[in-house]
Amino acid sequence: MLALLARLGLGLLLFYATLTLAIDLVGSPEMRRALVAFGFLLAVLWWLWSKLPDWFQEAIRSFWVSRRHRDDD
Repeated sequence: MLALLARLGLGLLLFYATLTLAIDLVGSPEMRRALVAFGFLLAVLWWLWSKLPDWFQEAIRSFWVSRRHRDDD
């Protein structure tokens, strides 16, 4: 029981520290601009991916999977 409480306490402490750091980072205007720019870039890339023909998406996926399997060997 004591080990469970210790793990729970440590988990809550790490969660609080991470949340505090995230709030501090997002609080700065530079970081907010960077996050907005990153979100915009991600949205544009997602939109471009959705405009590719299905056969081309499948070709890219199969290339990516075969490349990953070759790297594992």
